[in-house]
Amino acid sequence: MSSRRTDLAGSLFENRFDVQERIGNGRMSSVYLALDRDDGNRQVAVKLLDTEHPDELRREAFKRETQALRRLRHPNVVEMLGGAWSESAGAFYLVLDYSPRSLDKLMRGEIDSALGGFDKYRVIRQLADALACAHAERIIHRDIKTANILLDESGEPKLADFGVSKLLGHLTVGETLAAFQSPGFASPEQRGGGAVGLESDVYSLGVVFFHMLTGEEPPPEGPSALELYRSVDAPQPLKDAIADMLESDPSKRPTAADVLARLTEITRRNESLPTYSLIRTRRAVSDLAEAGRIPSQDWDAAAEALVRDLGGDEAGEVHIQRNRNNPDEFRILGDSLLMFCAISSERDALRVTGVLAPHRASHDMQKSYAHPLRAIWRVVNYQDWQPESDAADGLANLIANVGHAETVGNVSRQQRQSRRDFIERWRQTLLKSVNEIESRSPRLQYSKVEEDEDGIITFTLRRPPPDNLAFGDDQALAVRTRKTNRTSGSP
Repeated sequence: MSSRRTDLAGSLFENRFDVQERIGNGRMSSVYLALDRDDGNRQVAVKLLDTEHPDELRREAFKRETQALRRLRHPNVVEMLGGAWSESAGAFYLVLDYSPRSLDKLMRGEIDSALGGFDKYRVIRQLADALACAHAERIIHRDIKTANILLDESGEPKLADFGVSKLLGHLTVGETLAAFQSPGFASPEQRGGGAVGLESDVYSLGVVFFHMLTGEEPPPEGPSALELYRSVDAPQPLKDAIADMLESDPSKRPTAADVLARLTEITRRNESLPTYSLIRTRRAVSDLAEAGRIPSQDWDAAAEALVRDLGGDEAGEVHIQRNRNNPDEFRILGDSLLMFCAISSERDALRVTGVLAPHRASHDMQKSYAHPLRAIWRVVNYQDWQPESDAADGLANLIANVGHAETVGNVSRQQRQSRRDFIERWRQTLLKSVNEIESRSPRLQYSKVEEDEDGIITFTLRRPPPDNLAFGDDQALAVRTRKTNRTSGSP
């Protein structure tokens, strides 16, 4: 990267971004850590794409691709915050969400292996979900590898650099997508110079799973099914699913949606579940007694009742919801109880401030609006409990999980609303078009239609046509309706 490119970042972003340092330097781009002044000095990554060819075709390609990428909203995909061509600097650039950690660094031992709530089975499911979402938008990644998977503080994975290889291919001269291959992760068709499609992403993600589960770098030609079964220590159904992703023939690989459906049940059965603590209070005990669930003031019975309603040792699925007006308050919906909770920061746990036994139909309805969560729960007494060393991390992970679920829910709602808005706009457009046609085109009604032996049709009008009525050679004069056997027409 030329010194001009290095100096360029400051002048390019001085009006909005405070460039801190260069954090990446590839053959075709440089990445800078910057603070977004317009967003409370939020840390962002600014990628400067190296090209000296800003012609109209490349600008249009860049615009089209970045618009597609901005539509890609998923909690496990790095958000693209912006992108443009700078006339003053003569460069294309992208603004992305920033994270200093990557799965690649985790696999190499460069960051703590106990990072947040990182669990390989959960991460596998989340990455499959992210790829399925992208493919539903017909967006291909083209360069999935562990270096392009970032990790936030809680261990949540985020697939990065979506579509960037295609952008660079559009913007540079004498480069092909083969130049952006990553040995070991590239699909057989990529290595052979063939077409890159959705199936190529599925293969590369399968290699990522292989790398995660074995800790071994994939060979340059990619792992074989034999290496997978010999090296991966995982449930057989999971190995079978990954083997299908690694098929050499693209037509034999499953779609990302099929991969997600298959892996979801497998990973949920095997992921390690977190343990969260609930502090029982006098109000909670009184509420349980009033509901007839326990004898009056029986604290031990209260703890048993709460744990049982939360699934006990079976770690059943409960639903949790944050109070929109107070982020420190939550509602946990168990099997039949609604628990009102507040964060107890001094005890690194949730404090049960009240319990309600609502009507079953109402309870089930509320669950549909809350977020499902699987965990092991323990209920303790405030005075007697001594927090364990990882209690603060457990509480932070719980809050992060709820936040993650809220993001997923919000994205889903936004996508559904976007589809509804799109359909409504088309409905209004079509309705307006019909009204305009009908207002411009007088309808001619016929009382009698006759057809002679030569096929000549004669129409008898109910009333004389307008004086200014004129028909073109390609305009229909009449349409015969089957219901009434009468004919009416309009130009």
